[in-house]
Amino acid sequence: MQYRKLASLREADWLEILENTGVWFDGYQWFRVDTPMGIGYHWGGIFCVERGQRADGVLNVC
Repeated sequence: MQYRKLASLREADWLEILENTGVWFDGYQWFRVDTPMGIGYHWGGIFCVERGQRADGVLNVC
């Protein structure tokens, strides 16, 4: 959280979780992700995973 935001995803944009960072904030985990804009970090409290998949530290199942 000490770095500035470089890009934003729009609702329904896809991302691929590459790895768990092991860093938790407010009950959700930070993940290293691959997005249409490149590789970066995303907080699990504001995205969901596809039905049938599970990732600890993610808000919900879509």
